[in-house]
Amino acid sequence: MMLKLCRDLLLWLLLLPFAFQYAGIALNQAAVIANHDTMPVLVNQAKASHVPDDIHAVMDSQTRLKFLCDIFDARDAIYSLGDGFLFFGLWLEPYAFFLWALIMIYHRIAGNNAV
Repeated sequence: MMLKLCRDLLLWLLLLPFAFQYAGIALNQAAVIANHDTMPVLVNQAKASHVPDDIHAVMDSQTRLKFLCDIFDARDAIYSLGDGFLFFGLWLEPYAFFLWALIMIYHRIAGNNAV
């Protein structure tokens, strides 16, 4: 019953940005937990002295789940896969509502109650 309602009203479209955001948070948290409450950062030796806080640490051979750590250098900062999911969800959030509203208006005008 509830799944049919979600499918008919396209509520999944409204929840999709939040799913990306929560997936990003979970990926970042998995990396932090696996590495003893630090987020390893892939930096070269020249930038190694610029790790600014207690949460971040320089990646070494003991680092676990390296693919989830901060490995993508974007000049101004270094991002992780979880950050990408989080940023995509934040970017998608306003567009999802307007897309959902347009689809609902279209189906209301067309006379279709179900999608």
